[in-house]
Amino acid sequence: MPISDIMGLNKAVKNVLYDKNIIKRHHVIAEATRKAVTSAGLSLYADGGYSDTVTVINVPQSLSDKQILNTMRDEYNILIAGCFDILSGKVFRIGHMGENANVKDVAETLFALDKTFNRLNYPLKCSMSDVFMDEINKSDITL
Repeated sequence: MPISDIMGLNKAVKNVLYDKNIIKRHHVIAEATRKAVTSAGLSLYADGGYSDTVTVINVPQSLSDKQILNTMRDEYNILIAGCFDILSGKVFRIGHMGENANVKDVAETLFALDKTFNRLNYPLKCSMSDVFMDEINKSDITL
């Protein structure tokens, strides 16, 4: 095993030992993200059994994944992911795992996504970033 892998594993273990709320934090952020997305009128790819590390969102029929991904990258300097194989062009993903499982980064991503949909003339029912922050503020955990 390369030394960089060992050092990375060591850091990851220290992070887990240091962050006593790591599982709860991931869950709260994931739940708030899913609530924000669905409240805005977008649909999640799966009907249940969600991972607390990523939210997978169906691309609305009137848009393409490239429009969403490119606008997020080019206009807001935020990278979110598409998919491959049979889901290529059909979904996009917001990661909230490890270092990315923090309120600031996810809120900024959702704020930029709100602006992206507005820029692409796709109406949302509400602001995803506002719903996300409302859900976070209701949570019983210090994030």
